Amino acid sequence: MNLDDWRSRINNLDDEILKLLNQRGTAALRIGELKRQQDLPYFSPEREAQVLESSRGSRISRTSAPSARPRSSNALSRSTTDRSARTPSG
Repeated sequence: MNLDDWRSRINNLDDEILKLLNQRGTAALRIGELKRQQDLPYFSPEREAQVLESSRGSRISRTSAPSARPRSSNALSRSTTDRSARTPSG
């Protein structure tokens, strides 16, 4: 593969990642609506800890690929949980 091929591959992967993040966001909105209906707090420290712990034990965080080391997957998990917790949706 040449440089343009690799760049195209990265662009395609970025598109897939964005689609997945949008799906995750939609799920977080649905959870937020359920929490509102059930008068539950939007932020759950226990759930955040569970998500972060899950990311530390995931297959991705155990891989030897330098671009998917535990620090990267933990940062992504923390970022997505932070965004969900900041809105009345997750």
